[in-house]
Amino acid sequence: MRLERTAQDQRKEETNLKTRARFSATLCLICAAAWLPGILWGISSMRIKEDSFKDFTKGDPKSTSISSDGKITIAPALEKIYDTKEALIWDQCVGADGTLYLASGNNGKIFKISKSGKGELFCDLEELEVYAITMDKEGVIFAGASPGGKIYRIGQDGEPSLFYDTQEDYIWDLLFDGEQNLYVATGKNGKLLKIDPEKQCTTVYDSPAANILSLVRDANGSLYAVTQGKAFLYKISPEGKVFMLYESGLDEARHIVCDSTGNLYVALNSEKLSKKGMFIITPPAFQENGGVLSLVEDRPPGAPPSPPPAARPPTIGKGKSSLVKIDPQGYVEEIWRPEETPIHCLYFDPQRKHLLAAAGEKGNLYVVKDNGDFTLLRSVEEKYLLSIGPRAGGLAVSTGSGGVVYQLQFDEAEEGIFWSRAVDAKTAVKWGNCFIQAEMPAGVQLSLATRSGNSSEPDDTWSPWSEFAPVPNQRVPITSPIAQFLQWQVKLQKKKKAAAGPVLDFAEIYYTMPNLAPRIKRITVKKARVAAKPEIKRPTEPGIDKKAPLVGNLRGRPGTDEKAVGKAADSNPKKITISWDVSDANDDELEATLYFKGESETTWKEIEDEITNTRYTFETVSIPDGPYRIKVGVTDLPSNPEPLARTASLVSELFVVDNTPPEIATFSAREKSAGIFTITATAKDGASIIAAVQYNVDADDWLYLMPTDGIFDAAEELFAFDTESLTVGEHTLSLMVTDDEGNTTVRKVLVTVKGSGNASGKAASAKD
Repeated sequence: MRLERTAQDQRKEETNLKTRARFSATLCLICAAAWLPGILWGISSMRIKEDSFKDFTKGDPKSTSISSDGKITIAPALEKIYDTKEALIWDQCVGADGTLYLASGNNGKIFKISKSGKGELFCDLEELEVYAITMDKEGVIFAGASPGGKIYRIGQDGEPSLFYDTQEDYIWDLLFDGEQNLYVATGKNGKLLKIDPEKQCTTVYDSPAANILSLVRDANGSLYAVTQGKAFLYKISPEGKVFMLYESGLDEARHIVCDSTGNLYVALNSEKLSKKGMFIITPPAFQENGGVLSLVEDRPPGAPPSPPPAARPPTIGKGKSSLVKIDPQGYVEEIWRPEETPIHCLYFDPQRKHLLAAAGEKGNLYVVKDNGDFTLLRSVEEKYLLSIGPRAGGLAVSTGSGGVVYQLQFDEAEEGIFWSRAVDAKTAVKWGNCFIQAEMPAGVQLSLATRSGNSSEPDDTWSPWSEFAPVPNQRVPITSPIAQFLQWQVKLQKKKKAAAGPVLDFAEIYYTMPNLAPRIKRITVKKARVAAKPEIKRPTEPGIDKKAPLVGNLRGRPGTDEKAVGKAADSNPKKITISWDVSDANDDELEATLYFKGESETTWKEIEDEITNTRYTFETVSIPDGPYRIKVGVTDLPSNPEPLARTASLVSELFVVDNTPPEIATFSAREKSAGIFTITATAKDGASIIAAVQYNVDADDWLYLMPTDGIFDAAEELFAFDTESLTVGEHTLSLMVTDDEGNTTVRKVLVTVKGSGNASGKAASAKD
C-alpha cells in the first residue's frame, strides 16, 4: 500500500525536526550561555583576518619590513647616528675614509660624520641652500649653493673658496666624469653645464625644461640628465651629442640612477589637473621678510613660525608618481606606481643588487624589483627621506622635516616588532584566539601581545599590553578584556646564527559578540501590482471632446489623463504587499511571522510564519473591509539555540481595506427638449472617496465627468449633465463609478426618443 502525506502532515514533521534540533543545540550550549549572566552570546565565532600589504601598512611596522604580497619579516637594523638640527638634508657623499658629508637647508650648512660616528659642522656657506654636494678623485668637496648658482671648493679644514659662479639661479646636482670635468645641473633656465679642470665652462645643452634635477653616468661614460617642468630624459654621449631618450608626459623627473648592468631608473612625479591628462605643478607661495624667504601659511595665533623653506621644486602631494626602467637598448617600462607620492629619491645598492626608493610623507623606504614587487623596508620618524647613500657596509639615509641621518645595516637585526592597527569588531565582543600563519625555520620564535579598548585610537583608557606569549602551534589565546577594538603586536626573533628569520603570512583574530536582537527599521504596506488591463477606447483628439455634454458650464473631458481625475476602473488588486527593512548585527539567519488586527480588535491574528524573505503578498479578500494594522515579528532562532535567540517586532501604520464597490444611489434621466436629456446621479462609498466617474451612450467612448462641486474629495458626490441631442429610438446611458481603492460599479438607464409627433416637448419615456 502506498502511503501519501498531506502538505499539512509534512509541514508538521518539518517543524518537529527543527524543534528537536534546536533542543539538542540548547542542551549543548546552555552552559556556554550561562558563563556570563545577563548577556546572550552568539554561538558562531567571527574573525578579522589581516593578510595584505594594505592591511599591515595600516598598522605600525616598527622594526619590520612588509612585502607587497603581505609578508612581514625582520627589518634591517636602523640607528639614528646624527641630528644636524637643521630643517632638511638635501644631498650626501662619502669619502674614501668613510667620512659622510651632508648638504643641508635652510641655513647653507655642510656637516660631516666620521666613520666612528662623530658628527660636526664642516662648512657654513652664505647661501640658504646646498642642494648638491660631490667629491673629486682627490677627495675634495664641491658644493652647489642656491639661490645664486655658485660652486664652492671646500678644503679639509672646511674653508670654502669660490670655484665657479654659474650665474644661474639654482644648482640641483653635481657630477664628475673620469677626466675630472664637473657637470652642473641648473635651474630655472634648464641648462646643463660642463666645467673643465681649467675652469672653462661650456653649455652642454640648453633644455626647454625649467630645471635639470639629476645626473648619472653609466659604465660606458654616457651621461644622463632628467628635468622638471617637463619630464625629459636626455642621454649625452662622451662626444657631447645630446639625444632625447624619453619624454614621460608628466611634470617632473625627480631622480635618476643606473644599475651595474646599465639599466636606468627614473622617479617621475606629477599632479593631475584634469581628466584629460593635463598636469600642473603648483609651487608654494613665498614672501620676503627682511631678505629671508619664508612660506606663506595659515597657523594659529601665537604658534611659532615654520622654518624658512628652500626654493626647491615643490613637493608634489596629491598627484601621480611612477618609477620607470629604461634598459640599455632604450626600451621603457613602468615597474612601480606607489600609493604614496611623491618619489623623493632613488639609490641602487650594488652590494645587494637592490633598487631603493623613498616615497610619501611617512618616512618610508622601499625596495623595488623589476617585476613590480616591492617591500616597505623601513620607516623613520621624520616625514621625508630625501637622500640615500653608502656607509660602512650599509646605507645612510637622511631626512627632511628635521635634518637627521640614519644608518641602515642589513645583517645585524635579530628582532623585529610589528604593531597592528586597532581592529574594529563594531561592538563590544569577547576575544578568542589569535591564529598566526608563519614560516618558522630553525632558530626562530614568534611572540604575541594584545590590548583592547573602546576608542578607535588606542589611548590611556585601553587595557595595558598583555605579556608577550610565545605562539605554540601558531595559536595564542587573547587575554585582553571584552571591548570593541583590539590591537595586537608580534615580536619576530631569530638566533644570531640562524639562516633566516620568521616570515608572518597572516593573522586571524577570533571573537564572539553578544547575540543582539534583530532590528526592524520600517514596515511598508502597499497595494499589490496587477497586470495592466486593455485600455478603454477613448477619443483620439486631445483636449475637450466637442461631443461631450455640458457639466454645468463645462463639457466632460475625454479619458486621457487618469492621474488627474482618479483611479482606473477595476484597478483594485484586492491584495497588499507587505515589506519590512530588517537587519541583524550578528548576520544571523532570520525568520519572520506576520499578523493582522482590525483597529477595533484586541488580538493579533497570524497570517504566516517562518518567512525567510522580507516581502509578503496578502490577499485582503479574506477579511472584511475596514481599518487594519500589520505586525511583523522577527527572530534569529534559526542561528541560535532557543535560550539565546532574540526577537523584535514592529507595527505598521494604519491602512484601510476596501474591496466593496461604490453605490450609484440615484440615477435618472429627464427629457429637457427634443432628444436632449438631463441626467442626475448620486454616487456613494462606505470607506473611500469617489475618485472617478465616466459615462457613455450606447457603449460609445467613455467620457469622464466632474462632480457638481468641481472636485473629487468625498465619499458621496452629485453629478448632473445634459446629453447632446439623441436620435429617435431607444438609447442606453451607462454610468461607471470608481472609488479611491479602484473598486468599480456600473449602472444604466434607458431613454427613448419618440418621433416627430413628440416634438411638442412632452416627456420621453425613461426606464432603468
